[in-house]
Amino acid sequence: MTTMSTPPAAEPEQAGPELLIEQHWTAKDSPVVRACVAAVAEHGPAFRSVAHYSHGVLDFAVRPRGSAPLRTPRTVSGRLLAAEGWPGRHLVVCVEDFDRALQRLETGELMRLVVEAPDGGMYCARIRAGQHLVGVTQSGDTVAELDDGLNLLVTRIRREVHHLPDELLGGDGKLVPAEPAGTGELHWEAALSAGGPGSPASLRSVWDDHVNAVNLQYAAYYRDWTAVCAGDAFDDPDLGVRLGSIPSGERRAMYRDLAGRLRADITRLRQILRPVSDQQIRRLVLDVQEGAVYIHWFGHGPGTFLLGVTVDQPQVALAEERLGSLLTAVSGRS
Repeated sequence: MTTMSTPPAAEPEQAGPELLIEQHWTAKDSPVVRACVAAVAEHGPAFRSVAHYSHGVLDFAVRPRGSAPLRTPRTVSGRLLAAEGWPGRHLVVCVEDFDRALQRLETGELMRLVVEAPDGGMYCARIRAGQHLVGVTQSGDTVAELDDGLNLLVTRIRREVHHLPDELLGGDGKLVPAEPAGTGELHWEAALSAGGPGSPASLRSVWDDHVNAVNLQYAAYYRDWTAVCAGDAFDDPDLGVRLGSIPSGERRAMYRDLAGRLRADITRLRQILRPVSDQQIRRLVLDVQEGAVYIHWFGHGPGTFLLGVTVDQPQVALAEERLGSLLTAVSGRS
């Protein structure tokens, strides 16, 4: 009698995100690792990867299992973890450079950077001194999910692992659309005197509708790298007390300087973003401890954009929403 042998059971397929760890990172089952794995598992394809860096050195990366390799320079091709961490490593250095440039505004450290293109984006946040978390998404439709999810993840790591306070990354999430009242006259600067659609004269009322002392406190319009107009509420008495020792005129000059350095910054950011997107950057957020700086592009080339500012951290999300509305209004008059 012939007996039939039962074939061995197939090994179960691994499930869940893929964890890639550098040899120097010995805390392989730490709360930080577990939190990052859980975030990638929760958000799926929206989180192409999440990586942790200490002083610019990659510690580990988490990505959905089976992810295709990122496009990276030949120097890292074939080295899986190095390729996964290449864009984030360069973005951390870029964040540190932006932080040094923004320190002179006396609005605190740079906590969060978001750079977005039509087909993807990257996120970098400071967890604490020397430690950063970088996220990548490969769809423009999921940048907001990456941003919101990683804001929560960084806050969770700060609270539960490092016992640090919530810094309200991205604001407090309470979008109150009520119009601010009693904010006074805007300071208005116009570089061009010609009339017609898109001229500073035609845009003044648009600034009055969007810029105020409560949330979006400064906005400037640049066309082909040339300032067209700018309006701000820095002279408002209530706001002035919170702006510290920097006079309003000097603060305006600092934001002009920031816009002037964007040509080199955007070239650098596009190189960093290359593994994710070849398209023009359409949005950049620099979220500091007291507010944020935003740059939103019109899509007419890298030199045509709006630069907006808030100095109130709880208002960060609402201020950017108002800047987006301002962009639409300006586009309708150009």
